[in-house]
Amino acid sequence: MPKLYAAQAERKCAGPLAAAHPDAFAPDLATSLVAFGVVLTKERRFVEAMQADREAAAIYGSLAARSPDAFADKLQQAIRNLVIDFRDLGYDDSAIRSELASLLVLQDG
Repeated sequence: MPKLYAAQAERKCAGPLAAAHPDAFAPDLATSLVAFGVVLTKERRFVEAMQADREAAAIYGSLAARSPDAFADKLQQAIRNLVIDFRDLGYDDSAIRSELASLLVLQDG
């Protein structure tokens, strides 16, 4: 449980900073969200983990669009975490592809 509280606190700190200064703090927020998703998965809180990983993937997607060399690997990891979340929630391969496609559409839009 202490890791969960630490991850929650880190996310609460990074969120407002990223909102105020996205170029400076969005990468930190995405990193915090990935860590938060991992802790939530270990706590078997799969829906919340999926939400954190979805948000991290969206942020990394935006960052990778501007700086692919710096963020493409982190985006791929966030997407892998998201696939794990979907599997933990019982999604089949077709549903996972659909969810990932909708994430990509949101990033392009």
